[in-house]
Amino acid sequence: MSNSALDQVKRYGFEANDKYMDGFYQFAYKQKLYEVLWEAQRQLNRCSTYVGEEEWVAENLPKYK
Repeated sequence: MSNSALDQVKRYGFEANDKYMDGFYQFAYKQKLYEVLWEAQRQLNRCSTYVGEEEWVAENLPKYK
């Protein structure tokens, strides 16, 4: 599986936090992050629940600091 979608999301995050750009530029990339988040949530809501899914999610859930 390609990580191009994840790479794109990471790029949006980098651009949204680029200290050399103004808030107008940064906010445009933050908007893109919201769009990705909302579409991912819509698609996940359409999916079935699978055996082992809860365990996998619990094990792979990011730890935010």
